[in-house]
Amino acid sequence: MVPPLISFISTRNFVLQMCIIRSLFQELYEDYSHGYQARAQRTPLSSGLDKYNYMRYIVIVIKGFYDKESEKLYLIGKSRKLPQNIISTALRKLEQLNAASQIEDLRIFPGNRLEQLKGKMKGKCSIRINDQWRIVFSFSNGNAYDVEITDYHK
Repeated sequence: MVPPLISFISTRNFVLQMCIIRSLFQELYEDYSHGYQARAQRTPLSSGLDKYNYMRYIVIVIKGFYDKESEKLYLIGKSRKLPQNIISTALRKLEQLNAASQIEDLRIFPGNRLEQLKGKMKGKCSIRINDQWRIVFSFSNGNAYDVEITDYHK
């Protein structure tokens, strides 16, 4: 018996899982409907519950970081320069950003307070970590670019 698709995705909340699943199926449909081989990175994932092996597609939405510290936090989960009280929230928000296949997916979570920025930051968006810190990024063609964790009041 094959376990359900959701069981092998390691995320913490159901809405985020649905965003991931939708982006997975959209990516697969686009790839196979045009006759191309899958562009998504494939990694084997074996289930400890049974003898089956599965292929898990990881769609990477974040394509680039604006600064090294944001990238280090995302890849390693640690940062010495950012305040320790925002690390877990920032990681959760970066996971949400990476799971979003379109900008509207970030509106699902009301705490994000997704905003289109104005002035010198025109063309960029931000989601809130807390009242002081933001994740600022550009979003185009289903991908996030120039992702940066920044102090909004500086």
